[in-house]
Amino acid sequence: MEEKRKYAKFSEEKQKQIAELSFLKIKTKVELSKEYGITTNTVAAWEKKYFGGPKKDMELSAQDKEKISSKEN
Repeated sequence: MEEKRKYAKFSEEKQKQIAELSFLKIKTKVELSKEYGITTNTVAAWEKKYFGGPKKDMELSAQDKEKISSKEN
């Protein structure tokens, strides 16, 4: 009998935090996928779910990035 693959489960809040890091370009989808053990497609899906997809032309100030990074911890 084949063993079922186990997936990490994240709360809605944690999914949104991960998606926000990608959306605001604080971390790449690859970095997030390695850090949280999820696929880049999962990160992209959460980004789309919570923010409507990737933001291409937004640049954040260092202060904005610091605020968001501090929310992660």
